[in-house]
Parts: sequence; structure tokens; C-alpha cells
Amino acid sequence: MIVLNVSAQEYVHPSLEALVRQGKGTVLADSLRSHSYPPKVIQYYTLWTQVMSAKYATAEETLNFFSAKDRGMVRMLIPAIRIAAAKGDMDAAQGYMEKISKVRTSDSLLVADIHNAEEWLRMYTRMADNAVPVEVVDADRGDLVAMVNRLELLSRGVGKITEHSYETPDGAMRLSVQENAPGLKVSYKLGNGEWEAPQEISMTGLKGGGRLSYPILMPDGMTVYFSYSGPETLGGSDLYVTRWDRNENQLLVPQHLPIPFNSGADDFVYLPLSEDSQILLLTSRGEDIGMAKLLLLRKSESSVTQADSLGTHSLLLDSIIPTDPGRLAQLADKVSDSRASKGRGEPLFLIGSKPIYGVNDLTQPLAKVVFANYEKLRSQLVGDLKSLASLRKRWGSAPNPSAKESLKQQILDLEKEVLSKEAAVKALRNEVIRSELNTGSH
Repeated sequence: MIVLNVSAQEYVHPSLEALVRQGKGTVLADSLRSHSYPPKVIQYYTLWTQVMSAKYATAEETLNFFSAKDRGMVRMLIPAIRIAAAKGDMDAAQGYMEKISKVRTSDSLLVADIHNAEEWLRMYTRMADNAVPVEVVDADRGDLVAMVNRLELLSRGVGKITEHSYETPDGAMRLSVQENAPGLKVSYKLGNGEWEAPQEISMTGLKGGGRLSYPILMPDGMTVYFSYSGPETLGGSDLYVTRWDRNENQLLVPQHLPIPFNSGADDFVYLPLSEDSQILLLTSRGEDIGMAKLLLLRKSESSVTQADSLGTHSLLLDSIIPTDPGRLAQLADKVSDSRASKGRGEPLFLIGSKPIYGVNDLTQPLAKVVFANYEKLRSQLVGDLKSLASLRKRWGSAPNPSAKESLKQQILDLEKEVLSKEAAVKALRNEVIRSELNTGSH
């Protein structure tokens, strides 16, 4: 049996070790900054903060500062496994794993750490074997909130994305994360503009102890991407995809996204774009606390192996050289130009041959006053029509006759209100036209 130095009392601190086990890299880094610890403790847990933020090149340098003897300790070999795997050196990672798996100790926590390291390496190997070749088209970095806002702009109307919820582009439906279990809730906007009470969407396949964030429903109405911070991750939060079975109101067993979309750091958002197989990826890998990196990726035709020709750390996108710098800015300009070109859109109605888009197209004071009432009622009507469409969709997937009957009555009531508002909007439109044409008294 190989005998290793299993003692690491000079380096280990119980409360900090607990943060490592819980995957709380941000809290760990905060604790190191705000408390006084012995130098060796700071050195060891600084190594872990670097590993947990996917700063693998820096972590490797930190590891090499330890003596050869200390690098042979079990607790040093565990982060060394992750560093070697991120470099694509799976032989080294497997070699370290074989060494620590032969250790016999009465330390139950260390035994658990060794078991978790085995599970992590199995998971990483599986995900690396299914790695998707990509090229980094462009990259941006900044405050996490700012990067989320930029991603939302570039997504071209995918909906409202926040850490805790997602809202569809039409504003009629909202997905929100459950607070005490890995899962989602759905709620629909009522005709009066208020949100109905959220309903839980059941989900299986994820262990407890974690939570979802940044849910996104794709335009097909079924595919859901989200980030999850539970125990079944490479570290921090990982990205998953699932399908929403609306008939059963459940999410199918989530699937872990492969490398390079997941890493040992927090990976927040995976958002496929419609053009050129491009993907927006929001991640904290290689960034400081509170910061994030927004990557524009394109799936590549070339094959990628764990020791690929793109260089060290390429699989986890830790070291990147964009192939088309400035592309994100071009996409943003394209979105702005598109919105500007659609600014006027179709006219609301015509007065003779003159298209009317808004109040500024009118000249008569009375017509402008009536138009304000027309616009207000028309806006309410648009909201009612969206709510009506949502109710009809829910009626079609209602789980039982009782639910269908309840929705049916809501639909009938709203249909009556829509008919009444349509007639009122038409009357106000005609009044605007008459007021604009009646110039004799002005």
C-alpha cells in the first residue's frame, strides 16, 4: 500500500474546510480577506479559492509554491486532481486519484473528501468525453448584474432574465425558482395586470441541498435552461437543460451540459442564439468576486480532445483569445438598428392616405385629447388579448375537468370584456379621425 502524508493540521481550518465542502468559494474568499489566519492556512485555502473560481493556471502556480513533501499530502492532491484535469492531463489526474484512493484513515471527513474527489473525476471525465468543440468569437467582462443586462439586450427579445426568475417577452408568464427545493414555479398575468398565485412545477433527478437560478424558457415553450448549485456539479453552479411537460406540469430529468459550457466556477447562463450556431455563455470562471465574463461562442467543426491543440485550459475556456473581437458590440449595434427600424412599425390607422403612428402625427388639439384615451384603452385591450391567449393555452393543458371548468369561466368573462373594449377602441379611433378632419371650427 502506498503511504502518503495524510496529516495537514498546519493547513486545515475546520470552518474554512466546511466552505470548501459546500462549494462556497465566494464566502471562502471573503473569509480569508476579513479574518486573520496562519500563513499556511491562508496559502492552502487561497489555492482552493483559485480552483473554485476556475483560475487553474494561477492555482497551478500556487500549488508549486508548496514543498514537494507537502504536495504529496492527500489534501493537496485533491485540488491537484482538478488542476490536472483542467489542463487536459488526465493521466496525471487519474494517477493522483489512484494514490489517494489507497489511503486508509480513521478521519471520516477525509474519507468523504476522497469519495467526493472520485465522484468529481468520474463526472468530469464523462463531461469531457462529450465535450463540444467551440471557438470563442468575442468576450466581455464586468460586474455580474451589468453582464446579465447586456446578455438580455443581445438575446433579442428572449424575455426578462434575472437570478431568481424569468418572464416571457409578452409579459404574460413568469417562471421563478423555488426557495427550499430544486424546482420552479409558474404564474400567469391576469386580465387586471396582477399575477396569479404561482404553481409549483415538479422536478426529479436533482439531489437536495442546492438551488436553481437564472431559468430561461426557450421560444419553443418547452426547453428550459437553468443554473444549479447543488452537489452534482463540477464546482459552484453548473448549467443544465430540461424539458417542460405541460400536460403533466413537470420538468423532465435535467441533463448536465457538457464541457466547455460547465467549469469548476459558477456558470450562470447558457443561451443559444438563432444565427450561426452561436451561444451566449455567462460565467464567473477566471474572474474576481462579483465579476462575470460574457462569452460569444460558436460551435466548431473541428474535434476537440482533452489534450487538444488549442492550448492549456481551452476546454474550460480559462485562457481565451477571441477570433472576432468586437463582435459583441456589432451584435448590440445590430439589435439597436433593428429596434430603430421597427420603431414606427405598422401604423395604427389611416386618416385619408396619412398613416397615424402616434399623437405627434395629429395636428388638432381635440384629436390629440381623444387619441390619449384611445391609446390608453387600446393598451388595456392588448393586455387582455395576451391574457386571453394564455388562458386558452392553459385550458388546453389543464390536468382535470375541474381545472378546465374554472379556466373556461375565466375565458368567457374575459372574452366579453375584450369584445366590449374592441367596440370602444373602434369608436374612439373614429372620433380621433373625425376630430382631426373637422378643422372648420379651429
